[in-house]
Amino acid sequence: MKWAYKVFVYLLLWLIPGIILAIPSIGILYSPTTESYYTKPTYDNIIRGVLSVLDYGKLEYEVINTSKVTSIPDNIKVLIDPSNGAISDSEINLVESYLMKGGKLIACYESGLKDAQAKNRSNFAYSKFLGVKFVSWDSGKYFVMKPTQTGVSVFKTDKNIPLSRGFTFVIDLTQNATPLAIWYTKDGKISNEKYPAAAVLSPFGVYFGENIFLQTSTNDELKSLVLNTIGHLLEEPISNVNPVFYLKASLDEKIATFETRLLESRKKIPKTQLYKMQEMLWEIKDASKKASDLSELKKLQKMVDLLEIQLLPQYNVQLRGIWFDSYAIRDCETPEKLRKQIRELHELGFNAIFPEVIYKGMTISPKISRFPQDPAFQDWKEDPLQVIVDEAKKLGMEVHAWCWIYAVASGGIKTPFMDAHPEWIEKDKYGSIFSKNNTAWLSHANPEVRDYLINTLLEVIQKYDVDGINLDYIRYDGDEFGYDEFAVKRFKEETGIDPFTIEKYSKESVIWQMWREENVNTFVREFYSKAKKIKNNLVISAAVYPTLSGARMEKKQNWEYWVKSGYLDLLIPMDYRNSAEDLKILFDMQSEYKKDVYLCPGLQLISLDEPKKVIDQIALTNNYFKSGFVLFSVSHIKKFSNDYEYFRVVMSKHAVTPFKGIDVLLDSFADTLMDDISIFTENDSLKEDINFIFSEFEKIKKSSNYADLVDKISNGIFTISDNVKDPTLALSAIDSLSWMLEITYPAANKLKPKSSFFPQKPKEMVVVENIVPIPKLEVKQGKATLSRNLEEWKDAETSGQFLMYDTGQRADVSSYAKIMYDDENLYVLFVCKEPDFSSVKVVSGPRDTRTYLGDSVEVFILKDERTNSYYHFVVGFDGTIYDELGYDSKWNGDIVATTWREIDAWYVEIKINMNYLGISLKDTSELKANFCRNRWKGNIPFYYTWSVTYGSFHTPERFGKLIFQRK
Repeated sequence: MKWAYKVFVYLLLWLIPGIILAIPSIGILYSPTTESYYTKPTYDNIIRGVLSVLDYGKLEYEVINTSKVTSIPDNIKVLIDPSNGAISDSEINLVESYLMKGGKLIACYESGLKDAQAKNRSNFAYSKFLGVKFVSWDSGKYFVMKPTQTGVSVFKTDKNIPLSRGFTFVIDLTQNATPLAIWYTKDGKISNEKYPAAAVLSPFGVYFGENIFLQTSTNDELKSLVLNTIGHLLEEPISNVNPVFYLKASLDEKIATFETRLLESRKKIPKTQLYKMQEMLWEIKDASKKASDLSELKKLQKMVDLLEIQLLPQYNVQLRGIWFDSYAIRDCETPEKLRKQIRELHELGFNAIFPEVIYKGMTISPKISRFPQDPAFQDWKEDPLQVIVDEAKKLGMEVHAWCWIYAVASGGIKTPFMDAHPEWIEKDKYGSIFSKNNTAWLSHANPEVRDYLINTLLEVIQKYDVDGINLDYIRYDGDEFGYDEFAVKRFKEETGIDPFTIEKYSKESVIWQMWREENVNTFVREFYSKAKKIKNNLVISAAVYPTLSGARMEKKQNWEYWVKSGYLDLLIPMDYRNSAEDLKILFDMQSEYKKDVYLCPGLQLISLDEPKKVIDQIALTNNYFKSGFVLFSVSHIKKFSNDYEYFRVVMSKHAVTPFKGIDVLLDSFADTLMDDISIFTENDSLKEDINFIFSEFEKIKKSSNYADLVDKISNGIFTISDNVKDPTLALSAIDSLSWMLEITYPAANKLKPKSSFFPQKPKEMVVVENIVPIPKLEVKQGKATLSRNLEEWKDAETSGQFLMYDTGQRADVSSYAKIMYDDENLYVLFVCKEPDFSSVKVVSGPRDTRTYLGDSVEVFILKDERTNSYYHFVVGFDGTIYDELGYDSKWNGDIVATTWREIDAWYVEIKINMNYLGISLKDTSELKANFCRNRWKGNIPFYYTWSVTYGSFHTPERFGKLIFQRK
């Protein structure tokens, strides 16, 4: 058995000294920020260089994508940073936390030298750990690395290592660093007498001055050097970390950074505030020199954080919302404690709360007739929702009722409401009522459901003085949903199409997509119209999937249509991301809609472990969207209760929401303009310009409506630009007016007549004319010995000629497969005709070498159609095997293969143990699979397949069907 063999190998490696254990103790730090900076092709070359080393040494490894983790896994003993040149603060924190726990790092070239915006830092981000200090970049004479005595013991070689590029980052060494290699020129001279180090060893790892991973692919000596470095670090004991020393070094860096920012801000903030902040900074610097324990240093770091936050711009028109989840409401236990919680949120600076009113087929309210009250609130002496509304109104806070729409259960647990209305419950394609997210849904197609839900929302509006309704779960849960009996019947009646027979890329798939979208669209449209008739100034919002493509393709949620058609007042994309870089990607896409609707990103607190990380996300949001933000949620902000100062400071300026009406807006605009140019009033020579600016604003204050306000602000920007002589003052005033313009645009555009916006097919949907039907093949029982005996295959069924993967046209050369099975194994024979063997490309190597980059064959086996879980096997021309579960190449199956060549064809015999995949061929009558060939002619690949995928082979929806015959 394969598992027994692996155990034997691990034990053998453990017992033999000097052999590195084949366990995933090596991590590769993959930085999307750096990938964007270098561009993907260049970054891929660097990553391939790392992989070439680890594959050469047959080491197992783990790629750690910084956008998908919150910590470096504990099993990682050596982390490789392959010259991540542009790296964010959150990525630095990730690595520093790992190093502080005793991990080892291999870094090189410009690792951590630039920030996320590719601006140079004053030093390498890991300098205090690796013992290196940035001096300069230099070229033309750095061609040979000569190991020092210490280097010989680490690298296991005393040979000079030639490197081709001739340049490096010149580094100085601190006291905890030891040179491992010295730079030499081609003619044997030391390259730089003052700064000779080419590689450095510290208690935390190794730094190389050159980008070695761009050269390891073609340099076996360099591969061995890196492998021995890894081996040395694996054998070293865990670093004895002095947290005080490193925390003090971090504090010094933070202070230096803030000093620079304060200097840059001296013309933007009043002198009294500037002097006060400078005095506080001096006190912190003095205290940091004397600090000797962690708690004191952390307190000083927090003080610098709060000073930094004071430099962030704040706005007095801004939605500062937070979702008040039912768990947090329940945890209040009594109405009085609930009032206290609302007051606490107000003190933090929030001006709007989104209480969870309807959820999981129930409600917090005793007055909502169509859903039962949550048992957790039935013993309360007062109505929880009425308490929330009354207390919030006293404090000037808005209340937006957060209501689940189509979802009626979560966690895979049925609710009483589902039992009461089983005919309303939606099903997926496979008959399940719970989604892969363990959520149950009401039928989107059933008009009874729609009427019930809309009337419930209207009841909330009529019985409570809420400022808004926040629609949540206003979507499908996935492309596989919408197959309940009512929906299928209605779709068939309206279109004549059975949704169960629709194939991917067909015209019918678009009809099915748009039909489901329209079920959600018409709900939003109908509710908006009815709600506005009851309360015209009600704010209708929706929490939506962050990317439009994902919202439409996966969730059938066309929020662009709602925005363009005027069916929403506030859009809240659920931008739940850990890193600022991931948020920027979303914000860049969403920014085009901020003139059409108030757009306030939803930010998550769940996986953010420090309040500063939350503030950084709020600051980034303010750069993109001036309308505001909504945090998720009250339950999760409580973990920061000891650090609430962060929130109080970032929301210290009083703010009204953008929905308060034009008179309130104008008063707030006037206050902002006064604050922004107050610093200039100290200069008597600017009085004329300042008076001119205020005279222009007086014209703006006379605006009769939002459209008029937009026009007057726009005119004011041009007039001030042309007439105010002092450029700094003019720019400050223009910035203020531009902010006013952004706040006003959505309300003004709401007044404009809406041009018809008709939803079109999602651009991501591929439609194929005359689509090739998905093939079927009846498979006979049989067995192959993999002895290259074609006679064994004479009775096996043939797949038919492979077609071009993207067009379905007949391939220019013949390729086909024969398939047999027995109780345990699937047998496949590939016959690949080849008229020109001189063009064959062979990619060979150890197991999981990417042999699909050359002439090869591929087998795909779909294990679970519902989750699209599939296995992928590749066999190269020379028999090299690559296999993976989905895209996880660390997984290895139980596969045996043999290849051979004849005059005009080459052959592959494969045996796959299906029991190892958890598939019993004794009990399976059908299986979805695909068989493919990669053929190269020179540097040009051609892709052939049994079932045409019209794109990547990794398209399980287009796999063919094997039908197993029984004797």
